[in-house]
Amino acid sequence: MSKLRNNLAANLKHWRKKRNLSVEELAERCDIHWDMVYKLQRGDRWVGDETLERLADVLEIDPWELLK
Repeated sequence: MSKLRNNLAANLKHWRKKRNLSVEELAERCDIHWDMVYKLQRGDRWVGDETLERLADVLEIDPWELLK
């Protein structure tokens, strides 16, 4: 797994839990399927720029926070 993908997986899970959101709640607020959030958190999937921005908006962080 690439470093960026690994960072995204770990940071997405961290920020989702910090905001007390379930995978399903985060997915619903981002208008994506819950399975995509699971796959992103496992590092099985990459994310497009629009989805990255939606995730960051819902989590109330800058998109780069998910990748650093």
